[in-house]
Amino acid sequence: MSRLHIFDMDGTLLHGSSANIELARQMGLVAEFRALDAAFSSGEIDTYDYAERAHGMWSSLTPEILARAFAGSPWLAGIREVWADITARGDQCVSGCNFSV
Repeated sequence: MSRLHIFDMDGTLLHGSSANIELARQMGLVAEFRALDAAFSSGEIDTYDYAERAHGMWSSLTPEILARAFAGSPWLAGIREVWADITARGDQCVSGCNFSV
């Protein structure tokens, strides 16, 4: 039986950034996402509002943009080797493991 390894990217695998910001860099929406993050942090909007607004900003997201964003992300040192080890053992992982980085 294989195991599933789940990683949280924001603040764990990505240093000084978040998945949303890395995607936003590729889409020219950094200011918009920083404003969205600030509105959420201040309590101006809740998780539902955040998700709805983010979803609207991702309308032009493509697999190519996703691949570029995460190929250039500030990953935790050694994480690629960890993902390779997990998959070599026949286990599965989600989050960063699913990206070709």
